[in-house]
Amino acid sequence: MDSTSEILLKHPGLEKYLVNFNNGDILCAEGDESKDLYLLLDGKLEVLKGQKKVAEVAESGLPVGEISFLLEARRTATVRAVSDGRAICVPKDQIERFLQEFPALAWKIPRVLAARLDEETQAFQGLSELCDQLPEAVIVTGLEGRIIAWNKPAEKLFGANWEQLHNRPAEDIYQQAEAYRDLLKNLQATPDGREQTFRITHPGRGTRYVSTTLKAIYDRHATITGFLSLSRDVTETINLRRNYRRISTWLLPSLAALVLLAAVLFFFYPRSQILGIKQQALTDQMAKDYLVLKSLLADPVSARDKTKIAQLMNDFFRMHGKSPAPYRGILLLTKDKKVFGCYSQKTDTAMKSIVGRTYEGITFRKNGGSAPSIFTVYHVTPEHPMGNKSVELAFELRKGGELTGWVVFQMDMERLQQEFEMNEETLRLLQIE
Repeated sequence: MDSTSEILLKHPGLEKYLVNFNNGDILCAEGDESKDLYLLLDGKLEVLKGQKKVAEVAESGLPVGEISFLLEARRTATVRAVSDGRAICVPKDQIERFLQEFPALAWKIPRVLAARLDEETQAFQGLSELCDQLPEAVIVTGLEGRIIAWNKPAEKLFGANWEQLHNRPAEDIYQQAEAYRDLLKNLQATPDGREQTFRITHPGRGTRYVSTTLKAIYDRHATITGFLSLSRDVTETINLRRNYRRISTWLLPSLAALVLLAAVLFFFYPRSQILGIKQQALTDQMAKDYLVLKSLLADPVSARDKTKIAQLMNDFFRMHGKSPAPYRGILLLTKDKKVFGCYSQKTDTAMKSIVGRTYEGITFRKNGGSAPSIFTVYHVTPEHPMGNKSVELAFELRKGGELTGWVVFQMDMERLQQEFEMNEETLRLLQIE
């Protein structure tokens, strides 16, 4: 028990403020309008937000419930006893008289609050230093929604500096300010973090799409003191989905027409002609996939941005959905034919061993009028020490007319044989423009 508590207990006028509590007693409940101030003398209390324990008070002389007392607000948390003990309870309308009787408290409460503020300030500074090391853009706002801190990735993502961000309403950096306000309002009603995609205007890159996760920041008494947002650029993913939606707009009706035509041909045309139509559909899909990858990978392949490439390739395979692609995997080669990336729909550890190998000894020749070079290689992997046969198609990747690399499709010959009755020879006859 500290000296302040000892002085208080010796004072003859203390009895009218003294309360005893037992284990399990509720001193104040979250949402209550009571504004009494408690000063713990002995025992132990816990602070609950909902059913979650967020703090514990066991030090004699510490004030409890001071937030509601000072701000005249509803209780922000529940305080429950976890042992028997005693506390001083001072009603809001009697605080002036109480401080006159016990002047030691006149400096005790602000001193405790100052110490807590110093702890939170140091923690905030440490958090700011940590955030600068994160790849995602971090922005911290106060309770009113004005920006008070951010990290370096945030400056890069939003294209703004200190003068442009400091004390600015966070909603101003988004094109849909009203949607951001709604997200903030929903977060205040429920404690779970919320994620939403917004449009922003970057001064150098124009309109971009960012995925923002917003979370509330609580103090030790579970009171919301501000908000933390984590943002990342998802423009490429959004554009990829749009491209697939555009393709689907005409592709699905076309496929429906092909199915109907195939049904008619099944009854009136020879089997060879039906297979020819299916093979043409396969050719169209491969051409479409190459064009999509060519448009998306030109810049990141040129810059060797492996993080961006991995994200785009994951999105590419995810867009195929449950329908398997006609390839076992896709390799990315430098312009001098060295493998620097390997991707597939399924996890394939054997494929990863191909990274770093070179195709320098293979001449990529075009087959007739077709765009890709079709060839056969044997990859030595831990599972196939004698070499695993692979039929592959290599397409050029160019930026500004200059060769920057190659995209190589490793064909799934088993599937091609089962669904299209195609082998290596018939594959070479396809004209993929």
